[in-house]
Amino acid sequence: MEDQNTNLVALPRKQTSNREKIIQSAMNHFFTKGYSLTSIDDILKDVKIAKGTFYHYFVSKEAVLESVSDKFADSCFQDIYQQFEKTQSINSTSKLNYLFRLMMEWKQENIESFAMILESMFKESNLSLQINFKKKIQKQILPLLTICLSEGKKSGEFQILDENITAGILIHLIEGLNEHIKEDLLYGNDRNIQEAKETYQRSIEKILGVDTYSIRVIDWASYDSIREKFRQRAKTKAKNNDRIKELIN
Repeated sequence: MEDQNTNLVALPRKQTSNREKIIQSAMNHFFTKGYSLTSIDDILKDVKIAKGTFYHYFVSKEAVLESVSDKFADSCFQDIYQQFEKTQSINSTSKLNYLFRLMMEWKQENIESFAMILESMFKESNLSLQINFKKKIQKQILPLLTICLSEGKKSGEFQILDENITAGILIHLIEGLNEHIKEDLLYGNDRNIQEAKETYQRSIEKILGVDTYSIRVIDWASYDSIREKFRQRAKTKAKNNDRIKELIN
């Protein structure tokens, strides 16, 4: 199972420079073992380079973390950016909804990577990775949100004062909703998910000054599909753990 997870975060094989090998090794260790439990020596042993070679590219493990977060965030949003460029001819509300849908589709099409991100972020040893990765994702999504809001403000679709401030507020609201989603997907704690869905949805619509049900932050049919895949994944994982225990005993 560990080899399978490691492959999920592997960089393209053609990237074989020492710098990229360090980033790939660090990424694998951070996601499987945890950032705080990974040492520079772990990376050196994996990549088979001298410590001096490591410090030629990175001044510290924290510097590697920055590169790992950048690389993974870029890979997550590469397709989203390409698809978003096709939205020139639609209105701002549709463009915003399309952006939200693209992010949901990425999660649905990359379910193993998405699951591993959630599981890794909740490790106590990965607090630094969690904070860093969130910052990188914010950096990726902020310009796309700002484009939608700026155009909507000009057209009169969105009743907002400043697109940049509003984009920042929307990001915080989306992150708040994502916390409920993580609890639901990882632990099956869906007691408040419906209430969270309605509350965050209405809040965003009020901030933008648009009609109720005109914004779809989450496509809930797709979300139900993702949730079912998480449930099946958890069952498979539990069965594999039981088999390992039987073999040990």
